[in-house]
Amino acid sequence: MPGVQPQMDLSTFNGREWSLLTEIHFPAGSNPLPGDPEYSDALADYQVRGYDERFEWSWAGQATKWTEYKDLIESSDGYFRRASQLMGIVVANHLLSGIDAFVTARIPGSGPDRIDASIRLMPRENGRGLGLLLQMRH
Repeated sequence: MPGVQPQMDLSTFNGREWSLLTEIHFPAGSNPLPGDPEYSDALADYQVRGYDERFEWSWAGQATKWTEYKDLIESSDGYFRRASQLMGIVVANHLLSGIDAFVTARIPGSGPDRIDASIRLMPRENGRGLGLLLQMRH
């Protein structure tokens, strides 16, 4: 294939692909040259499986951009963690509301002698995590 130069650097995706394709297509102990059928078959598969220049990228000499990229990823991860925590709080709130409604419905008395009950999600005294607070008033 004119113009296609397989990557030989095994630290790259294309280098590992070329190594794998030579193991598949080249007979054991041989080293076919460009133009040989085995080499052409391996090269054809390489063109299909390897990434072309449009997808090649290197951070070499781009320390500022690398730092920006890492910061962006860390920021994105932080937002995902916060969203997950908030979703957990919403689910816990719904569960507690259901328990509160169940407890309230099961408490006898609906007149002046009625008992009020509530369940709240509160920060723990040590500041680490949340706890449940059940209050009943008569």
